Amino acid sequence: KFFISDKLQQLGFEPKREKRIDVENGYRVIDVYYEDSGRKVGVEIECSTSDIGNKLRALEQLDVIVLAYSTEESLQRMKDWLTQHGRELQQKVRMVLLTAYLKELQSLIGRNSSGQKSDDWTKGGSGSDGTKGGRK
Repeated sequence: KFFISDKLQQLGFEPKREKRIDVENGYRVIDVYYEDSGRKVGVEIECSTSDIGNKLRALEQLDVIVLAYSTEESLQRMKDWLTQHGRELQQKVRMVLLTAYLKELQSLIGRNSSGQKSDDWTKGGSGSDGTKGGRK
């Protein structure tokens, strides 16, 4: 959580750790939350694939959720689950290996030594979570 929020901050975002968001019949606590050009993005660090339905409830209040898995096995199980149960969610869910996500953020920091977020931040790649495609 600290590494991800630190890297997002270096990229010019204002991340919040342990952000509480209200959902129907309760609330969810998102590991890392930030906004990218008005889009609400949540990052969840995952060690397993348990309680997926509850985690995806956060999409009631988010535009995108990044599920960063600690193991390749857990990542693959989630991809399989999403293919079977959540096709409509695939545009709003990004699944990555945690180490790859941290490297991606670090690479973006290196490309933008000023540390300031560009207005074109989400243009260029998929832009789904503020990190694909990089800065222009």
